[in-house]
Amino acid sequence: MRTTTRNGTRTRSSAASRRRDSRNGQTPPPPSAATPRAPCPQEHRVPPTRNRAYYAAFSKVNHALVGTPGVTIKLGREGLNHPGESGTGGIRRWIVTHMPDMEPPQRVKLSELIGRLYTLRIAADYQPSVDVDGRDAREAVSIMNTVFDAF
Repeated sequence: MRTTTRNGTRTRSSAASRRRDSRNGQTPPPPSAATPRAPCPQEHRVPPTRNRAYYAAFSKVNHALVGTPGVTIKLGREGLNHPGESGTGGIRRWIVTHMPDMEPPQRVKLSELIGRLYTLRIAADYQPSVDVDGRDAREAVSIMNTVFDAF
């Protein structure tokens, strides 16, 4: 710091206060004056958790099904459709009929898990009136882990 005299007043200035913002000529605030960023409230993290858990599980199952004999993918797409409005179409139908290296009861259970994750994801993304709490996020992550452990 150095001491300067301005109109008879003694002031102290630092290198930071002498720097000028080239865009508007204003002195930038010192680092200590920066407002800390508030942490994201818990309720704002739950919908993305449900969304990402669904997409992770969907991607793993989709990858296993693509290339399986008998599974057809629409022209111009790289994978299967989501379960759809009824929650039973798309990838769920292919899981039940074509999931490799699984017995029929396991296929049905896997399809149900994907359907549940899809329901959680739709509520998170498109139904803001649905009450969301940490249990939903934990359920979504638990289902995702079950799907990943299944094969």
